[in-house]
Amino acid sequence: MATAGSCARAPAQLGGTSGGYPKTSELIQGMRSADAGERADALAMLSEVVGQAYGDAGAELGEAVRQGGGVALLAWLLADPYDQVQQQALLVIGNLCSDSVDPHSMATKQSLLRHGAGRSLLACVFSDDPYMLILACGALQNLCYDRDWATFVVEHGALHCSSKRCARACA
Repeated sequence: MATAGSCARAPAQLGGTSGGYPKTSELIQGMRSADAGERADALAMLSEVVGQAYGDAGAELGEAVRQGGGVALLAWLLADPYDQVQQQALLVIGNLCSDSVDPHSMATKQSLLRHGAGRSLLACVFSDDPYMLILACGALQNLCYDRDWATFVVEHGALHCSSKRCARACA
């Protein structure tokens, strides 16, 4: 149960004009832009909204992203040619795949794997950019609560490598 002053507001409030954010569907549309800056901006706004949604609000937001085609788009954006877009996508994925944000995050995790996010995410783990690596490890931390994701990571030899690389990036 939300207490006064908490961030557990309904996604409509988070994504409506009163909060200064476009609706989730508009953010997903912005993520489809041909302009990398617009994609990154839409992802940054979605990241802010996701960062404020927990419990029922997080569940509603997760469902809106899944139903709006946002999960497949996030999987695709992990391979975007622009690092800023990849980083923002990792941040959104890491938070959307947290059970504390969306109690139904398992559906997002499974959808990401079905849409081919695995290889692109693992490519981010091997990035030379420490920030990209930290975001990728954070996303994997939440994704690997799903058995299929954990199996995928182990089968592709990324478990040992990512933990060593992340420890160096965080040092």
